[in-house]
Amino acid sequence: MLFRATLLPLYEHFTAEGVTTWEWVPSLLTGFFAGRMHPDDVFALWDYYLADKSEHQAMGLHPYACLATLSAMTELLIEAEKTELLYCLEHLPRIDTAAIMRKAVLIRESVYSKELLA
Repeated sequence: MLFRATLLPLYEHFTAEGVTTWEWVPSLLTGFFAGRMHPDDVFALWDYYLADKSEHQAMGLHPYACLATLSAMTELLIEAEKTELLYCLEHLPRIDTAAIMRKAVLIRESVYSKELLA
């Protein structure tokens, strides 16, 4: 639901290409980017997660970091077909972790202000 609500054009592209959320969301959410992203980027993101005092659980920002990462990759992903989409989601590029986390916080604030989780 958050994917559709926050990144509708990308969600629609995934749907048009036949990419279901079951093909990529569970492993992305449970793996915390390990094995998908450069180790330095993974560790930097984990540092942000663990330092976030506004959450009751240590990794509470992770779903929003996933959305922020997808948002940063929209241009690449919107041009890809199903096989390439799934490959890109398994082999994420190097990222600007500070920018991703700023975007993640903005997405989280937007989700809460729009009461999308209610």
